[in-house]
Amino acid sequence: MQHRGGFTLIELLVVLSILGALAIVAVRSLSGIQDQKRREITVDVLHDVDDAVTGESGFLSDLGRLPGGIGDSLQDLWQQPKGVAASHLATDSIDPEITMAVGWRGPYMVLLPGATELLDGFGFPLEVSAPPGHWSVVSRGADDQQGGMDYNADLDLVLIDTASGIDRTRSELAGQVEVRTPPAGDGTPWTVDVFAYVPDPATGELLAVHEDPDDENPDLGSSPVLFHYRFSANALTPGRRLIRAYARAKTDPNPRPGISRSPIRTIDLRAGAQNLDLVIE
Repeated sequence: MQHRGGFTLIELLVVLSILGALAIVAVRSLSGIQDQKRREITVDVLHDVDDAVTGESGFLSDLGRLPGGIGDSLQDLWQQPKGVAASHLATDSIDPEITMAVGWRGPYMVLLPGATELLDGFGFPLEVSAPPGHWSVVSRGADDQQGGMDYNADLDLVLIDTASGIDRTRSELAGQVEVRTPPAGDGTPWTVDVFAYVPDPATGELLAVHEDPDDENPDLGSSPVLFHYRFSANALTPGRRLIRAYARAKTDPNPRPGISRSPIRTIDLRAGAQNLDLVIE
C-alpha cells in the first residue's frame, strides 16, 4: 500500500486561502463589535457631559453659564476658570438674610490618565460647536470627520438650537406677589420689586438680578394687593436659586432692603417656564 508523504502545493494553497478568508471575516466581525462598543462609550461620555453641565449640581447651575466660550474646549469642567471663585457660601451685602452657595465646584468631569482633552469612545477629542443660535458638544465618529454614515456618523449633545426651539440653558419665572398689609399708611405711593439671587457668570460671586414688576396698575386701596412679575428667559439660568420680593416707597431709588419683604423662597429652576407666587405680610 502506498502512503502519501504530505500535502501537495495546491492543497496547501487551498488551505491557506480558506484560513485567510476566515481571518478576514473574523477581523471584520471583530472590527464591527469594537466600533459598536466605541459608539456606545461615546454615547455614555455625552450623557456624562450633559449631566456635568445641566445636572442639578452641574456647571450651569453653579456658574449660570456654559463652559468656555464660542469655539472653546470643555476644560472649564475639569479646570477652574481664571478669575472665577471656587465654591463658597456668599452673603448679599444689602440683604444679609440672603446666603447661598456659588462658584466653581468642580471638577465636574475627570479626564483619562495622561489626557489633556475629553475624548470620545473612538479616542478623538470632543468638539464644541457654537455658531450663533446653537451650542452643542460633538463627536465626529470613527473617522473623526464631519458627517458620514454608520459608525462614521456624528453624535452630538445639543443644548441650544434656536431654529428648532431648543434652549436648555434658560429659564422663565413668573408669578404674583400678594401684599396682605400695605407697607405705608400715610398715603405714600409704593410698589413691589422681585429679586433672584444667582451666581455671577464672570466671577462666580453672588449676583442679585432684578426685573421690574408688571403691576398692571393694582388697586392699592384693596387688601390684599396683587402684583405680577416676570423674569425673561435671558435673565435666569436653570439651577437652585433664591427669590425674594421687596415692598418699597416709589420715591426710594433703592429697591432693597425695602419697607417689608417676603420670606426667602428657594426654587430649583428648570429649562423652560415656571411659576412661583410670593407673599408679603
